[in-house]
Amino acid sequence: MCADSVMTSTVSNQETGGGLIPTSALHLRPIPWHVARGFIIEHHYLHRVAPMQRLCLGVFAHKYLGANLIGAMLWGNPIAANRLTRGDTTLELTRMYIMDNTTKNAESRCLAIATRIIRQRLPDITDLIAYSDVEERGHKGTIYKAAGWVNDSHTKSMSWAKHPRPGKDRESNTRKLRWRKML
Repeated sequence: MCADSVMTSTVSNQETGGGLIPTSALHLRPIPWHVARGFIIEHHYLHRVAPMQRLCLGVFAHKYLGANLIGAMLWGNPIAANRLTRGDTTLELTRMYIMDNTTKNAESRCLAIATRIIRQRLPDITDLIAYSDVEERGHKGTIYKAAGWVNDSHTKSMSWAKHPRPGKDRESNTRKLRWRKML
């Protein structure tokens, strides 16, 4: 479940350029589920989220509490847990969206910050996974490579839905790369 705490984390020694908000100014802190859900539904290309997540992180351009939300990351139990050998100690990045007014490497920097937060808040988690949609979206996993994640598998083109509705499950039918970060 998402928390309301005010713990923040930042990165340093990051060169600026490319966007209006340098990555050194980015701050992540837990945000309530309904805030993260609304942000992702509004901005992410899928416009939907999985049910309640274990950790919702907001991305802010400044450290002060009144800063505007410029991104969100939803972390939950693996959707395909029955296919993973360590599903109970694995956390999956189910959605991430960061506004385009940041530098080009903001996503990988946020992954690094999120990793530190997860280590601190969820010590039972031993690894993180995420999927990138190569075929439909051209997401090759550059942000995961830059954050030190490893491509350890790929999915076959298949539907995740038991009863897919026309036009509602298109993105699930494409091959995806699975990325893993051991903690």
